[in-house]
Amino acid sequence: MRNEDEKPEGGSAVQSGTSHDRRGMLRISALGAAAVVTIRPGIAQAAVASVMTCNISIPLAADAGKWIKKDGSVVKANTANSWAPPSQPLAGEDVKNAIKYGTRIPGTSSSDQTTAYLNYINKKIVSGKPGFTCYASLQSPNRF
Repeated sequence: MRNEDEKPEGGSAVQSGTSHDRRGMLRISALGAAAVVTIRPGIAQAAVASVMTCNISIPLAADAGKWIKKDGSVVKANTANSWAPPSQPLAGEDVKNAIKYGTRIPGTSSSDQTTAYLNYINKKIVSGKPGFTCYASLQSPNRF
């Protein structure tokens, strides 16, 4: 048996220091976990805010000057049964409402035009393309 004032058996001061290091690491990890729990709601709020302010450009640069048919395909300008692209990028909030609630995108003249824009987004806005992150965040389940 050893006395409280004695060094550990067969040990050195380095070994007794490791228990202090472990305690310190445990304290740091406990603080880190508390910080994550505290920050997480803020991250969720930022994700919702980013959807409210993100934009989706229609058409993509490769399709500039082309119009959009109801099925989402791109055609030459002034083709029958097609619509000119919007003059400004579509707001993520407007696209979300059109997808989720079936509302018309502001600035569209008919529900067919909104359908054409949404079909274009479904077909053309893929990973690596501008607007994809915005569109993907609109598709996340249970986010809104």
